[in-house]
Amino acid sequence: MRVGLGLSAGRDRRTLARMRPQFHLLGFAGLQRGATWPHWVAICFEPIATPVGIAEGIGQGAGGRLMTAAEAISGAWDRNFHAAGASWLIPYLRRLAEGTPLPRDEMLAKYREIHGSPPALSDFGDCLPP
Repeated sequence: MRVGLGLSAGRDRRTLARMRPQFHLLGFAGLQRGATWPHWVAICFEPIATPVGIAEGIGQGAGGRLMTAAEAISGAWDRNFHAAGASWLIPYLRRLAEGTPLPRDEMLAKYREIHGSPPALSDFGDCLPP
């Protein structure tokens, strides 16, 4: 399942998939899950400078950005991790900030253990530079 977070108008998914790194949506709380405001946390396992995506909101009230692991664990984003049910990612991001690569298979298995299915994929759309 793919989740299109802010797909740019006029571009199809195949084009974006070739252009953009893929993010795994490892934290999500939407209105259907009882949240009052949707929150997403996505991780890219590719070697990019800003592998953590955090977003929240609906429509024109939505906002998001990509950041380094060090920024993500700075404490400023703890509320977003908690709201998205993604606090379990913080120890992995601490290790990434220290230079240890993310254990992709382990993290995807943990997500599947928690949620019973594989995570959705996103290109994290408009958070990426053109």
